[in-house]
Parts: sequence; structure tokens; C-alpha cells
Amino acid sequence: MRVELEVMIAASPGVVFDALTARVGAWWTMTFRTPANVVLEPRAGGRFYETWDDGGGVEYAKVTQVKPDVLLALNGAMGLTGPVEGEIVFTFVGTTGGTLLHLTHRASGPIEDGTEEYYRFGWTMLLHSSFKPFVETGAIPSDMGSQGARSP
Repeated sequence: MRVELEVMIAASPGVVFDALTARVGAWWTMTFRTPANVVLEPRAGGRFYETWDDGGGVEYAKVTQVKPDVLLALNGAMGLTGPVEGEIVFTFVGTTGGTLLHLTHRASGPIEDGTEEYYRFGWTMLLHSSFKPFVETGAIPSDMGSQGARSP
């Protein structure tokens, strides 16, 4: 599976990086359960995960590389089941109009038909409909709830 997306955001790379990491819980809508607390620890070895009020939770991925305002790389299943290896890489490129955010999500292993399309749709919704408006206007997505058994 390989999903690649770009979104232009009218903000500096520093603002975009901070929103993607430190404020992920404000705009991430693809949770396994509701309510959920979503956290991304922007340091090598940091976790990207959600927790629930009953003490449970799930890990999406671990941070493998971080260069603040430039690159964030994670490794993990991101909701895929079975013996799957996944890598998610965000790059932040400053431009005259703000920041070009590029996402690459690769996964290998026994991946069901339709999964790539599902994840492409999910990432598109997250980045274009939740994240971009959140960064540019502070808008909190109205659908802050469980989006199904997979993330994104």
C-alpha cells in the first residue's frame, strides 16, 4: 500500500508542525472509540496513540525520526491488522504561501483489497477537511468521534 498526498496550508512550517504534533488531539477525528484522547509525542521513540476514559487505548505508531518544522517519520500499523509494517512520513516545506505538507504512508504485509483506497480517503479527509481548517482558522472539526475500527 502506498498513499501520497499534499496539502498547502497558509501558515509557517513551525505552526504546521506544532499543530500536527502538540495539538493533534484537537483535529484528529479517526479514533477507535469516543471519547478518546489522541497524543503524538514529537521525539525519537515517542508514541502516537489514543487513550480512553476506561483506561484502555491503542498505539498507532512510534516516532522514528523528527526534525522540527521539516520532517516527522513514524513506524506502526496505524490501525491495520495482522503482521503489517507501516511507515508514515510528513515533510514540511516552507513556501511564499505558507507550508506544503507532504504525506507518504506505506504499508506492507497481508493488506486487504480496498485498504489503500480507504486510507487515501481517510488521510484526505483528515488533512484537507480537519487539519488544514484547524491550522488556518482554529476550527475544531464538528465530527470529533469514532470513525470506525481503523485509523485513518
